Amino acid sequence: MLTTDLKTETGAWVEKYRPVTLAEVVGNDKAKGELIRWAESWREGKPEKRATILYGSAGVGKTSAAYALAHDFGWEVIELNASDQRTATVIKKVAGLASRSRGLFEGGLRLIILDEADNIHGTADFGGSRELLKIVRTTQNPIILTANDLYGIPRALKVECETIQFRAIRKTAIVAQLRRICKNEGITCDELALKELAEGKNDLRSAINDLQAIAEGKERITVEDLATGIRDKRNSIFNFLSSLFREGDIEDVYKASFEIDETPEALIHWIDENLPRQFPKELLVYGMDWLSKSDRFLGRVKKRQNYRFWRYASFLMICGTILTHTGSGKFNRTFTRYQPPSHFRRISASRGRKKEEIELGLKIAKATHTSETYSRQKLIPLLRLIFTDREKAAAVTAAFGLDQNDLLLIFGSKGKREAKEVLKLSKAISARKAPSSEISDMPSPEPAPASTKTGEKKKESSSGQKTLFDFG
Repeated sequence: MLTTDLKTETGAWVEKYRPVTLAEVVGNDKAKGELIRWAESWREGKPEKRATILYGSAGVGKTSAAYALAHDFGWEVIELNASDQRTATVIKKVAGLASRSRGLFEGGLRLIILDEADNIHGTADFGGSRELLKIVRTTQNPIILTANDLYGIPRALKVECETIQFRAIRKTAIVAQLRRICKNEGITCDELALKELAEGKNDLRSAINDLQAIAEGKERITVEDLATGIRDKRNSIFNFLSSLFREGDIEDVYKASFEIDETPEALIHWIDENLPRQFPKELLVYGMDWLSKSDRFLGRVKKRQNYRFWRYASFLMICGTILTHTGSGKFNRTFTRYQPPSHFRRISASRGRKKEEIELGLKIAKATHTSETYSRQKLIPLLRLIFTDREKAAAVTAAFGLDQNDLLLIFGSKGKREAKEVLKLSKAISARKAPSSEISDMPSPEPAPASTKTGEKKKESSSGQKTLFDFG
Protein backbone atom coordinates (compact mmCIF):
# COMPACT_ATOMS: atom_id res chain seq x y z
CA MET A 1 0.00 0.00 0.00
CA LEU A 2 1.29 3.46 -0.92
CA THR A 3 0.27 6.31 1.32
CA THR A 4 0.14 9.73 -0.32
CA ASP A 5 -0.11 13.16 1.22
CA LEU A 6 -2.07 15.94 -0.45
CA LYS A 7 0.50 18.46 0.80
CA THR A 8 3.19 16.78 -1.27
CA GLU A 9 1.04 16.10 -4.32
CA THR A 10 3.18 18.37 -6.47
CA GLY A 11 6.45 17.95 -4.55
CA ALA A 12 9.26 15.42 -4.53
CA TRP A 13 8.16 11.81 -4.93
CA VAL A 14 10.52 10.65 -2.19
CA GLU A 15 8.41 12.70 0.23
CA LYS A 16 5.09 11.98 -1.43
CA TYR A 17 5.67 8.22 -1.16
CA ARG A 18 7.55 8.20 2.12
CA PRO A 19 6.17 5.26 4.14
CA VAL A 20 3.83 6.18 6.98
CA THR A 21 3.85 2.82 8.79
CA LEU A 22 6.68 0.33 9.33
CA ALA A 23 4.79 -2.19 7.19
CA GLU A 24 5.25 0.17 4.22
CA VAL A 25 9.04 0.47 4.68
CA VAL A 26 10.64 -1.53 1.86
CA GLY A 27 12.93 -4.41 2.89
CA ASN A 28 14.94 -4.87 6.11
CA ASP A 29 12.32 -7.03 7.85
CA LYS A 30 14.86 -8.20 10.46
CA ALA A 31 15.88 -4.64 11.31
CA LYS A 32 12.23 -3.56 11.56
CA GLY A 33 11.53 -6.45 13.94
CA GLU A 34 14.43 -5.43 16.19
CA LEU A 35 13.23 -1.82 16.14
CA ILE A 36 9.70 -2.85 17.16
CA ARG A 37 11.03 -4.99 20.04
CA TRP A 38 13.09 -2.04 21.30
CA ALA A 39 10.04 0.26 21.07
CA GLU A 40 7.86 -2.31 22.90
CA SER A 41 10.34 -2.28 25.78
CA TRP A 42 9.47 1.40 26.33
CA ARG A 43 5.83 0.42 26.92
CA GLU A 44 6.97 -1.89 29.71
CA GLY A 45 9.07 0.82 31.38
CA LYS A 46 12.50 2.33 30.80
CA PRO A 47 14.70 -0.20 28.93
CA GLU A 48 18.37 -0.78 29.70
CA LYS A 49 19.33 0.82 26.36
CA ARG A 50 17.25 3.97 26.06
CA ALA A 51 18.52 4.88 22.60
CA THR A 52 19.13 2.95 19.41
CA ILE A 53 21.40 3.57 16.43
CA LEU A 54 20.06 2.76 12.96
CA TYR A 55 23.07 2.44 10.68
CA GLY A 56 23.52 1.59 7.00
CA SER A 57 24.18 3.21 3.63
CA ALA A 58 22.19 6.21 2.42
CA GLY A 59 18.69 5.66 1.09
CA VAL A 60 17.93 2.30 2.74
CA GLY A 61 15.09 3.63 4.93
CA LYS A 62 16.65 4.49 8.31
CA THR A 63 14.97 7.88 8.84
CA SER A 64 11.72 6.69 7.23
CA ALA A 65 11.64 3.72 9.62
CA ALA A 66 12.12 6.04 12.60
CA TYR A 67 9.18 8.25 11.58
CA ALA A 68 7.04 5.21 10.75
CA LEU A 69 7.77 3.75 14.19
CA ALA A 70 6.60 6.98 15.82
CA HIS A 71 3.37 6.81 13.78
CA ASP A 72 2.71 3.16 14.71
CA PHE A 73 3.29 3.77 18.44
CA GLY A 74 1.55 7.14 18.62
CA TRP A 75 4.66 9.08 19.62
CA GLU A 76 5.38 12.74 18.95
CA VAL A 77 8.58 13.40 16.98
CA ILE A 78 11.36 15.87 17.77
CA GLU A 79 14.09 15.90 15.10
CA LEU A 80 17.54 17.46 15.00
CA ASN A 81 18.90 16.92 11.49
CA ALA A 82 22.27 17.44 9.80
CA SER A 83 21.39 20.96 8.61
CA ASP A 84 21.04 22.12 12.22
CA GLN A 85 24.01 23.16 14.28
CA ARG A 86 24.64 20.42 16.86
CA THR A 87 26.72 22.15 19.54
CA ALA A 88 26.42 21.11 23.17
CA THR A 89 24.20 24.14 23.79
CA VAL A 90 21.79 23.35 20.93
CA ILE A 91 21.58 19.64 21.76
CA LYS A 92 20.95 20.42 25.42
CA LYS A 93 18.29 22.98 24.54
CA VAL A 94 16.40 20.90 21.96
CA ALA A 95 17.06 17.22 22.64
CA GLY A 96 17.77 17.68 26.35
CA LEU A 97 14.48 19.45 27.02
CA ALA A 98 12.54 16.97 24.86
CA SER A 99 14.15 14.01 26.64
CA ARG A 100 12.73 15.15 30.00
CA SER A 101 9.22 16.26 28.96
CA ARG A 102 6.26 14.09 28.04
CA GLY A 103 4.17 14.23 24.86
CA LEU A 104 0.47 14.93 24.49
CA PHE A 105 -0.50 11.81 22.52
CA GLU A 106 -1.15 8.22 23.56
CA GLY A 107 1.46 6.88 25.94
CA GLY A 108 2.85 10.35 26.59
CA LEU A 109 6.20 9.56 24.92
CA ARG A 110 8.20 11.61 22.45
CA LEU A 111 10.60 10.11 19.94
CA ILE A 112 13.79 12.14 19.55
CA ILE A 113 15.47 11.60 16.15
CA LEU A 114 19.04 12.76 15.56
CA ASP A 115 19.90 12.34 11.87
CA GLU A 116 23.49 11.67 10.69
CA ALA A 117 24.84 11.23 14.22
CA ASP A 118 28.17 10.07 12.74
CA ASN A 119 28.74 13.63 11.49
CA ILE A 120 28.84 15.36 14.87
CA HIS A 121 32.42 16.60 14.80
CA GLY A 122 34.60 19.66 14.31
CA THR A 123 34.23 23.13 15.74
CA ALA A 124 30.68 23.56 14.41
CA ASP A 125 29.44 20.75 16.67
CA PHE A 126 31.88 21.36 19.55
CA GLY A 127 30.95 19.36 22.64
CA GLY A 128 27.87 17.90 20.94
CA SER A 129 28.78 14.24 21.31
CA ARG A 130 29.53 14.58 25.04
CA GLU A 131 26.24 16.36 25.69
CA LEU A 132 24.38 13.75 23.63
CA LEU A 133 25.94 10.97 25.74
CA LYS A 134 24.62 12.62 28.92
CA ILE A 135 21.13 12.90 27.42
CA VAL A 136 21.09 9.25 26.25
CA ARG A 137 21.98 8.07 29.78
CA THR A 138 19.21 10.06 31.49
CA THR A 139 16.44 10.42 28.88
CA GLN A 140 12.83 9.77 29.83
CA ASN A 141 11.89 9.37 26.14
CA PRO A 142 13.11 7.04 23.35
CA ILE A 143 15.95 8.33 21.16
CA ILE A 144 16.88 7.14 17.65
CA LEU A 145 20.20 8.08 16.06
CA THR A 146 20.81 7.41 12.36
CA ALA A 147 24.27 6.98 10.83
CA ASN A 148 25.83 5.91 7.56
CA ASP A 149 29.09 4.95 9.27
CA LEU A 150 28.84 3.22 12.66
CA TYR A 151 32.57 3.78 13.24
CA GLY A 152 31.98 7.53 13.07
CA ILE A 153 30.08 7.42 16.39
CA PRO A 154 32.18 7.56 19.60
CA ARG A 155 32.43 4.19 21.33
CA ALA A 156 31.19 5.65 24.61
CA LEU A 157 27.93 6.54 22.87
CA LYS A 158 27.66 3.20 21.03
CA VAL A 159 27.93 1.26 24.31
CA GLU A 160 24.86 3.08 25.66
CA CYS A 161 22.74 2.33 22.56
CA GLU A 162 21.19 -0.60 20.76
CA THR A 163 22.64 -0.95 17.25
CA ILE A 164 20.40 -2.03 14.38
CA GLN A 165 21.81 -2.49 10.87
CA PHE A 166 19.78 -1.54 7.79
CA ARG A 167 21.11 -3.49 4.83
CA ALA A 168 21.01 -2.71 1.12
CA ILE A 169 17.58 -3.12 -0.48
CA ARG A 170 17.20 -5.90 -3.04
CA LYS A 171 16.86 -4.93 -6.69
CA THR A 172 13.54 -6.80 -7.00
CA ALA A 173 12.08 -4.81 -4.09
CA ILE A 174 13.20 -1.51 -5.65
CA VAL A 175 11.65 -2.50 -9.01
CA ALA A 176 8.37 -3.41 -7.31
CA GLN A 177 8.20 -0.05 -5.53
CA LEU A 178 9.00 1.88 -8.74
CA ARG A 179 6.28 -0.08 -10.54
CA ARG A 180 3.70 0.87 -7.89
CA ILE A 181 4.70 4.54 -8.10
CA CYS A 182 4.31 4.53 -11.90
CA LYS A 183 0.86 2.96 -11.60
CA ASN A 184 -0.20 5.51 -8.99
CA GLU A 185 1.06 8.40 -11.18
CA GLY A 186 -0.66 7.04 -14.30
CA ILE A 187 2.65 6.43 -16.12
CA THR A 188 3.38 3.44 -18.31
CA CYS A 189 6.94 2.22 -17.83
CA ASP A 190 8.67 -0.64 -19.63
CA GLU A 191 9.75 -3.43 -17.29
CA LEU A 192 13.26 -3.30 -18.74
CA ALA A 193 13.44 0.42 -17.98
CA LEU A 194 12.47 -0.20 -14.35
CA LYS A 195 15.17 -2.85 -14.03
CA GLU A 196 17.72 -0.46 -15.54
CA LEU A 197 16.68 2.21 -13.04
CA ALA A 198 17.27 -0.21 -10.16
CA GLU A 199 20.49 -1.66 -11.61
CA GLY A 200 23.57 -0.99 -9.51
CA LYS A 201 21.51 0.75 -6.81
CA ASN A 202 20.86 -0.29 -3.24
CA ASP A 203 19.44 3.17 -2.63
CA LEU A 204 15.65 3.39 -3.04
CA ARG A 205 15.65 7.17 -2.57
CA SER A 206 18.07 7.61 -5.47
CA ALA A 207 16.00 5.30 -7.71
CA ILE A 208 12.79 7.25 -6.97
CA ASN A 209 14.52 10.57 -7.69
CA ASP A 210 15.77 9.18 -11.02
CA LEU A 211 12.30 7.94 -11.91
CA GLN A 212 10.75 11.34 -11.21
CA ALA A 213 13.46 13.09 -13.25
CA ILE A 214 12.80 11.07 -16.42
CA ALA A 215 9.02 10.90 -15.95
CA GLU A 216 8.50 14.64 -16.01
CA GLY A 217 6.15 15.53 -18.86
CA LYS A 218 5.89 11.90 -20.04
CA GLU A 219 3.12 9.34 -20.01
CA ARG A 220 5.39 6.48 -21.05
CA ILE A 221 9.00 5.66 -20.12
CA THR A 222 11.27 3.49 -22.24
CA VAL A 223 14.89 2.40 -21.96
CA GLU A 224 15.87 5.12 -24.44
CA ASP A 225 14.62 7.78 -22.01
CA LEU A 226 17.13 6.72 -19.38
CA ALA A 227 20.19 8.03 -21.26
CA THR A 228 19.04 11.65 -21.11
CA GLY A 229 16.82 11.67 -18.06
CA ILE A 230 19.12 10.40 -15.29
CA ARG A 231 22.77 10.28 -14.37
CA ASP A 232 24.61 7.40 -16.05
CA LYS A 233 24.53 4.49 -13.59
CA ARG A 234 27.40 2.83 -15.41
CA ASN A 235 29.63 5.51 -13.93
CA SER A 236 29.26 4.08 -10.42
CA ILE A 237 32.37 2.51 -8.96
CA PHE A 238 30.84 -0.98 -8.84
CA ASN A 239 29.88 -0.92 -12.52
CA PHE A 240 33.32 0.42 -13.35
CA LEU A 241 34.97 -2.49 -11.49
CA SER A 242 32.79 -4.94 -13.41
CA SER A 243 33.97 -3.40 -16.69
CA LEU A 244 37.59 -3.36 -15.51
CA PHE A 245 37.65 -7.04 -14.56
CA ARG A 246 35.47 -8.37 -17.39
CA GLU A 247 35.98 -6.25 -20.50
CA GLY A 248 39.03 -6.18 -22.76
CA ASP A 249 38.72 -2.75 -24.39
CA ILE A 250 41.40 -0.69 -22.65
CA GLU A 251 40.40 2.61 -24.27
CA ASP A 252 36.72 2.35 -23.26
CA VAL A 253 37.48 1.37 -19.67
CA TYR A 254 40.15 4.06 -19.33
CA LYS A 255 37.71 6.73 -20.56
CA ALA A 256 35.05 5.41 -18.15
CA SER A 257 37.45 6.05 -15.26
CA PHE A 258 37.17 9.80 -15.94
CA GLU A 259 33.44 9.67 -15.17
CA ILE A 260 33.53 7.97 -11.77
CA ASP A 261 33.70 10.08 -8.64
CA GLU A 262 36.97 8.60 -7.36
CA THR A 263 40.53 9.94 -7.45
CA PRO A 264 43.35 7.60 -8.55
CA GLU A 265 44.49 7.48 -4.91
CA ALA A 266 41.11 6.04 -3.91
CA LEU A 267 40.67 3.92 -7.04
CA ILE A 268 43.86 1.94 -6.42
CA HIS A 269 42.43 0.83 -3.05
CA TRP A 270 39.20 -0.34 -4.73
CA ILE A 271 41.19 -2.40 -7.24
CA ASP A 272 43.56 -3.74 -4.57
CA GLU A 273 40.63 -4.88 -2.41
CA ASN A 274 38.80 -6.70 -5.21
CA LEU A 275 41.69 -8.06 -7.27
CA PRO A 276 42.05 -11.20 -5.08
CA ARG A 277 38.30 -11.83 -5.39
CA GLN A 278 38.48 -11.84 -9.19
CA PHE A 279 41.94 -13.21 -10.06
CA PRO A 280 43.29 -16.71 -9.30
CA LYS A 281 46.60 -16.91 -7.40
CA GLU A 282 48.73 -17.42 -10.50
CA LEU A 283 47.41 -14.14 -12.01
CA LEU A 284 47.27 -12.17 -8.78
CA VAL A 285 51.04 -11.64 -8.67
CA TYR A 286 50.99 -9.98 -12.12
CA GLY A 287 48.03 -7.77 -11.21
CA MET A 288 49.71 -6.65 -7.99
CA ASP A 289 52.91 -5.89 -9.91
CA TRP A 290 50.99 -3.42 -12.09
CA LEU A 291 49.44 -1.84 -9.00
CA SER A 292 52.87 -1.40 -7.41
CA LYS A 293 54.09 0.42 -10.56
CA SER A 294 51.04 2.65 -10.38
CA ASP A 295 51.64 3.31 -6.69
CA ARG A 296 55.11 4.70 -7.46
CA PHE A 297 53.54 7.51 -9.47
CA LEU A 298 51.01 8.19 -6.70
CA GLY A 299 53.99 8.54 -4.36
CA ARG A 300 55.53 11.08 -6.70
CA VAL A 301 52.27 13.06 -6.65
CA LYS A 302 52.52 13.39 -2.86
CA LYS A 303 56.23 14.10 -2.87
CA ARG A 304 56.30 16.68 -5.67
CA GLN A 305 52.67 17.89 -5.51
CA ASN A 306 52.54 17.37 -9.28
CA TYR A 307 49.12 16.00 -10.12
CA ARG A 308 50.02 15.37 -13.75
CA PHE A 309 51.40 12.05 -12.53
CA TRP A 310 47.83 10.95 -11.80
CA ARG A 311 47.29 10.12 -15.47
CA TYR A 312 50.25 7.72 -15.47
CA ALA A 313 49.10 6.09 -12.23
CA SER A 314 45.56 5.60 -13.60
CA PHE A 315 46.83 4.25 -16.90
CA LEU A 316 49.09 1.68 -15.21
CA MET A 317 46.51 0.37 -12.72
CA ILE A 318 43.68 0.13 -15.30
CA CYS A 319 45.58 -1.06 -18.34
CA GLY A 320 47.76 -3.40 -16.29
CA THR A 321 44.70 -5.06 -14.78
CA ILE A 322 43.07 -5.56 -18.18
CA LEU A 323 46.27 -6.89 -19.76
CA THR A 324 46.63 -9.38 -16.91
CA HIS A 325 43.24 -11.03 -17.37
CA THR A 326 42.95 -10.75 -21.16
CA GLY A 327 46.30 -12.44 -21.63
CA SER A 328 45.25 -15.54 -19.71
CA GLY A 329 42.50 -18.07 -20.04
CA LYS A 330 42.54 -18.69 -16.28
CA PHE A 331 40.12 -15.96 -15.36
CA ASN A 332 37.20 -16.12 -12.93
CA ARG A 333 34.14 -14.92 -14.84
CA THR A 334 31.62 -16.01 -12.23
CA PHE A 335 29.59 -13.41 -10.35
CA THR A 336 31.70 -11.52 -7.81
CA ARG A 337 30.34 -9.24 -5.11
CA TYR A 338 32.73 -6.30 -5.00
CA GLN A 339 33.55 -4.78 -1.61
CA PRO A 340 34.62 -1.29 -0.51
CA PRO A 341 38.28 -1.05 0.53
CA SER A 342 38.97 -2.37 4.03
CA HIS A 343 41.59 0.40 4.18
CA PHE A 344 38.78 2.95 4.39
CA ARG A 345 37.07 1.01 7.19
CA ARG A 346 40.30 0.87 9.17
CA ILE A 347 40.79 4.62 8.78
CA SER A 348 37.22 5.22 9.95
CA ALA A 349 37.70 2.94 12.98
CA SER A 350 41.02 4.63 13.79
CA ARG A 351 39.36 8.05 13.60
CA GLY A 352 36.69 6.92 16.05
CA ARG A 353 39.31 5.60 18.49
CA LYS A 354 41.31 8.84 18.22
CA LYS A 355 38.21 10.80 19.15
CA GLU A 356 37.68 8.60 22.22
CA GLU A 357 41.33 8.99 23.27
CA ILE A 358 41.02 12.78 23.02
CA GLU A 359 37.95 12.69 25.28
CA LEU A 360 39.84 10.53 27.82
CA GLY A 361 42.85 12.88 27.55
CA LEU A 362 40.62 15.87 28.33
CA LYS A 363 39.25 14.11 31.41
CA ILE A 364 42.73 13.25 32.71
CA ALA A 365 44.01 16.75 31.85
CA LYS A 366 41.25 18.32 33.96
CA ALA A 367 42.10 16.09 36.92
CA THR A 368 45.88 16.58 36.70
CA HIS A 369 45.95 20.22 35.49
CA THR A 370 47.97 19.33 32.40
CA SER A 371 47.36 19.76 28.68
CA GLU A 372 45.22 17.30 26.70
CA THR A 373 48.15 16.41 24.43
CA TYR A 374 50.47 15.69 27.38
CA SER A 375 47.77 13.63 29.10
CA ARG A 376 47.09 11.59 25.98
CA GLN A 377 50.70 11.03 24.97
CA LYS A 378 52.39 10.68 28.39
CA LEU A 379 49.86 9.95 31.12
CA ILE A 380 47.66 7.33 29.42
CA PRO A 381 50.69 5.03 28.82
CA LEU A 382 51.69 5.62 32.47
CA LEU A 383 48.18 4.69 33.61
CA ARG A 384 48.47 1.39 31.74
CA LEU A 385 51.46 0.53 33.94
CA ILE A 386 49.75 1.69 37.15
CA PHE A 387 46.58 -0.25 36.28
CA THR A 388 48.38 -3.59 36.53
CA ASP A 389 47.62 -3.19 40.25
CA ARG A 390 43.82 -3.38 40.68
CA GLU A 391 43.70 -1.40 43.95
CA LYS A 392 45.76 1.45 42.52
CA ALA A 393 43.66 1.35 39.35
CA ALA A 394 40.48 1.67 41.41
CA ALA A 395 41.94 4.61 43.38
CA VAL A 396 42.88 6.47 40.18
CA THR A 397 39.50 5.70 38.63
CA ALA A 398 37.66 7.12 41.63
CA ALA A 399 39.93 10.19 41.82
CA PHE A 400 39.71 11.02 38.10
CA GLY A 401 36.03 10.10 37.62
CA LEU A 402 36.73 7.55 34.87
CA ASP A 403 33.93 5.38 33.46
CA GLN A 404 33.86 1.95 31.88
CA ASN A 405 34.58 3.25 28.37
CA ASP A 406 37.65 5.09 29.63
CA LEU A 407 38.85 1.92 31.35
CA LEU A 408 38.39 -0.10 28.16
CA LEU A 409 40.68 2.34 26.35
CA ILE A 410 43.31 1.84 29.04
CA PHE A 411 42.97 -1.95 29.42
CA GLY A 412 42.31 -2.63 25.72
CA SER A 413 39.45 -4.46 23.99
CA LYS A 414 40.28 -7.72 25.82
CA GLY A 415 40.13 -6.11 29.24
CA LYS A 416 36.36 -5.99 29.75
CA ARG A 417 36.47 -8.16 32.86
CA GLU A 418 39.29 -6.11 34.40
CA ALA A 419 37.44 -2.87 33.58
CA LYS A 420 34.27 -4.07 35.35
CA GLU A 421 36.27 -5.21 38.37
CA VAL A 422 38.12 -1.90 38.69
CA LEU A 423 34.93 0.10 38.21
CA LYS A 424 33.22 -1.88 40.98
CA LEU A 425 36.14 -1.24 43.35
CA SER A 426 36.22 2.47 42.46
CA LYS A 427 32.50 2.82 43.27
CA ALA A 428 33.17 1.30 46.68
CA ILE A 429 35.97 3.82 47.25
CA SER A 430 33.70 6.72 46.19
CA ALA A 431 30.96 5.45 48.53
CA ARG A 432 33.40 5.42 51.49
CA LYS A 433 34.49 8.99 50.72
CA ALA A 434 30.92 10.34 50.47
CA PRO A 435 30.34 10.89 54.24
CA SER A 436 33.66 12.73 54.63
CA SER A 437 32.63 15.20 51.95
CA GLU A 438 29.54 16.10 54.00
CA ILE A 439 31.67 16.65 57.09
CA SER A 440 34.02 18.90 55.12
CA ASP A 441 31.11 21.24 54.41
CA MET A 442 30.75 22.04 58.14
CA PRO A 443 32.59 25.12 59.49
CA SER A 444 36.02 24.15 60.69
CA PRO A 445 37.61 25.43 63.90
CA GLU A 446 40.34 28.07 63.83
CA PRO A 447 43.65 26.43 62.96
CA ALA A 448 46.28 26.42 65.66
CA PRO A 449 49.37 28.53 64.84
CA ALA A 450 52.34 26.52 63.67
CA SER A 451 55.08 26.34 66.29
CA THR A 452 58.05 25.93 64.03
CA LYS A 453 59.08 26.66 60.46
CA THR A 454 59.56 22.95 59.94
CA GLY A 455 55.94 22.34 60.91
CA GLU A 456 54.78 24.97 58.43
CA LYS A 457 56.71 23.38 55.61
CA LYS A 458 55.36 19.93 56.53
CA LYS A 459 51.79 21.24 56.54
CA GLU A 460 52.27 23.00 53.19
CA SER A 461 53.64 19.86 51.51
CA SER A 462 50.92 17.60 52.93
CA SER A 463 48.16 19.81 51.50
CA GLY A 464 49.57 19.68 47.99
CA GLN A 465 47.62 18.05 45.13
CA LYS A 466 48.18 14.35 44.48
CA THR A 467 49.99 13.28 41.35
CA LEU A 468 49.99 9.98 39.47
CA PHE A 469 53.17 9.02 41.33
CA ASP A 470 51.29 9.16 44.66
CA PHE A 471 49.41 6.09 43.48
CA GLY A 472 52.62 4.23 42.68
